Amino acid sequence: QPGSKAYDELCNICSSDASVFSHEPIWYWAGLCSLTQAQAASSKFVLSTITSDQQQRMLLLHTRQVLEPSEAACALVDGFGLTPSLTALELEKLMQAWHFNCYA
Repeated sequence: QPGSKAYDELCNICSSDASVFSHEPIWYWAGLCSLTQAQAASSKFVLSTITSDQQQRMLLLHTRQVLEPSEAACALVDGFGLTPSLTALELEKLMQAWHFNCYA
């Protein structure tokens, strides 16, 4: 949620390099809030989570083929301390599902 320590940290990370973070922070936040409890377990911050079933359905949505993570996904996994419970590629796929299927 905007105003939380986690969201504030996301905004700090996003503002650190506009060439890497080309979207508004809310798009990255959507991906971070689409993790399962197991994937978010190692996070430095409290994150909202979804169930494995919800995430599997989400990953069925349209995206382009994702073969490697973006620099943004790598920076977020590192910045939030999400390894080893989450890979940057997994986060990239979740962020892409939001990007391609949410109309703002």
